[in-house]
Amino acid sequence: MQIQPSHAESLQCKSTEANELGTETAVAQAVASAKVLQVIAAEQEDSWYVANAEILVKLVRKGMVTDEYPLHDALHPIFAQLMRRFPLPKEEEELQD
Repeated sequence: MQIQPSHAESLQCKSTEANELGTETAVAQAVASAKVLQVIAAEQEDSWYVANAEILVKLVRKGMVTDEYPLHDALHPIFAQLMRRFPLPKEEEELQD
């Protein structure tokens, strides 16, 4: 199961509204979308995360830069799974490159 572009655009649009100091309704929609994504992502295997990594990173990044704790809370499990599958390079590795 891949995230369809239309679904990603919907989630991204709602998340963007929350980033832009949107209304309480926009924030509530972004949180609800993030919770749905959290439920879907919880059931997926590594291959799904790999196939959808670009979209997931964009959605998580947009949601995490807000001041909305409920949005952070809903996106954190997805962020944790992405970090587990795509860890940041260690400082020593960065210096060697």
